[in-house]
Amino acid sequence: MKMTINFDQLREIGNLGVRRAAVFMGIGTNAAQLDPPVSHVLDGGMQFKVVPDDLPIGPRKAYAEEFARWVVANGFRELAETFSVFLHEVYSAALVLDREKMNVVEHRKAVAKFSRQGVSEQLTIASTMLEIAAPFAATFETMNQARNCMAHRRGVVGVEDTDSEGSFTLKWRAFALTLGDGRDLTSLLAAGQTVDVQGGQTISLGMVDREKSFSFGEQISLTQHELQEFCIAVTVAAECVTAGLAKLAEKKGKMPAKDKNETTYGHVRTPNAVTENTE
Repeated sequence: MKMTINFDQLREIGNLGVRRAAVFMGIGTNAAQLDPPVSHVLDGGMQFKVVPDDLPIGPRKAYAEEFARWVVANGFRELAETFSVFLHEVYSAALVLDREKMNVVEHRKAVAKFSRQGVSEQLTIASTMLEIAAPFAATFETMNQARNCMAHRRGVVGVEDTDSEGSFTLKWRAFALTLGDGRDLTSLLAAGQTVDVQGGQTISLGMVDREKSFSFGEQISLTQHELQEFCIAVTVAAECVTAGLAKLAEKKGKMPAKDKNETTYGHVRTPNAVTENTE
């Protein structure tokens, strides 16, 4: 079995989903903040209406808030599902690299089994095969839990969502500026706080773990800054996995030293991210 991997195309699978989620969540949450609320009327010239055109301002604002939560839920779904598609391509390629004599039938069965897993499980499986850390698994696991809560309970934390302490904790990895005294400069600035930085104090940039807990019966809510951090987390996760696949290709002697962007084993070369040739 021969295959070509185009790493730029592979990255784009994940990055396209991130861009779509960021733009759609931005449009939705910005539209929900308009005052007066944006028109809710579905104007198609119909005589019969599902919702009256002349709703009072109160219900219109409530619908706008509900719309923002609906958009965030779908943004999370976009992030998770497109990352799953990205991992599917990575796993397919990694199987061939790791088991060079695997036949087509075995390969397809393994990929089909992988596809039936949840995205956090897929990330763990792929990370183990690529021998890389999987610090973003909790991000996808709790993001998917939050999406389910938004879809099935309108974002109100229910018994199904809570842990042994009666709360739901959303976890994610984020890029952050950290002061030498341990303060999270990024979060402080995002909250509009004034930060006093002493002369000579160090400022470092790196990944940090974030958490936000919601009690039973509480509405899940996230700021635009936090939503942006989720999008960046998925981008970084995709880059880490892509780098892991490239290292596996190098380890197997399939990555030409002169070209670190594309590795070719076999003679198939097309624009697709991962292309099989069964000849």
